Amino acid sequence: ALDGAGRTGDDIGAVDVSTSGPVVYYAKPSGSGSDGFLTPETAGNFAEVFIHARSQGADAEIRLVGGQGNYDLTSYVSPSYFLWSAAYDLKITSHTTKVIIDGGGVESFLGFNSSADLTVSNVTIQNCTSSVDYVTAINVYGAAATVTLADCDFIGNTNARWPYSGGAVNVRRAIDATVIDCTFTNNTCSNDDLGVGGAISLMEMTGTASVTGCTFTGNRADRSGGAITAGGNVTGALTIIDSGFVNNTAYNSANDNGSGGAIAMNNTGQPLTITGSTFTGNSAS
Repeated sequence: ALDGAGRTGDDIGAVDVSTSGPVVYYAKPSGSGSDGFLTPETAGNFAEVFIHARSQGADAEIRLVGGQGNYDLTSYVSPSYFLWSAAYDLKITSHTTKVIIDGGGVESFLGFNSSADLTVSNVTIQNCTSSVDYVTAINVYGAAATVTLADCDFIGNTNARWPYSGGAVNVRRAIDATVIDCTFTNNTCSNDDLGVGGAISLMEMTGTASVTGCTFTGNRADRSGGAITAGGNVTGALTIIDSGFVNNTAYNSANDNGSGGAIAMNNTGQPLTITGSTFTGNSAS
């Protein structure tokens, strides 16, 4: 069961997906919804809405209704994280005011293993941990996926499981990644000398990645890239624009050779362009 009512998304009737654009669903932190979750008044809890949207065979947009407390990931019986494997686009955003998704220090949030596009905007994701391999706050693992993160706050997320990449966000084997107007604060990728990308890891991408108007503060990796690591057969460029990096740390406790207190590029020859950005108090040791 996904909630106290024992309902799954498949218990709700299918919706008409013949119109263009994504089907818009509404979610709330708890309680069951009705009528396909198509209005704020009929919103279901996030778990049942997510499973239902994934089963419908269409692009989906899930709008998170605010004013009812945090979206507490520990309150959902199943799953331990949310996996989108459907070949359809997914967007998750706040309905009006920015909501908080909280892992409670024990749960992961979102895994995206798809050839489609993922957009997450206008949410705070905090206190997530790697309850399973790969996934902390957001993991994108798709050979043709593109990901956009906009106006999001990632706070206090921790990755301490394989492949030890990205304390908050791990993008692997995607085409393009765009991160805009986001903050990353006190995220950690930790496993002695293996952690890379205290906030973001961008690995094995075939396209380009851009970070614009973002702030990285107090993030830590236990090997390289206190804030950002990119590499692993990446063929495209990484561009950093109008962003700030403050007190990020790469620390290798095994042999004291941490690299890239703010940014680490682990692929020789990968283009890196930085414009209009500031670096203060970052360190590697």
